[in-house]
Amino acid sequence: MIGFWEVAFLIILIVLILVVPSKLPQIMRDLGKAIREFRAAMKETEKATEDVKKSLSESLKEEEK
Repeated sequence: MIGFWEVAFLIILIVLILVVPSKLPQIMRDLGKAIREFRAAMKETEKATEDVKKSLSESLKEEEK
């Protein structure tokens, strides 16, 4: 089943191909770069969250003693 984001992506892609074919490679490079940066930021956020959880659980264990 095709979801909303897949359809939206296809529509945007078709519009870009029809409107600005000369700038399409640069736009796609920028889009790929943005996606990579977003994923890196998500991983960093997940790591920071795990670190906070770990330190909180260690603090709670120390308080129980």
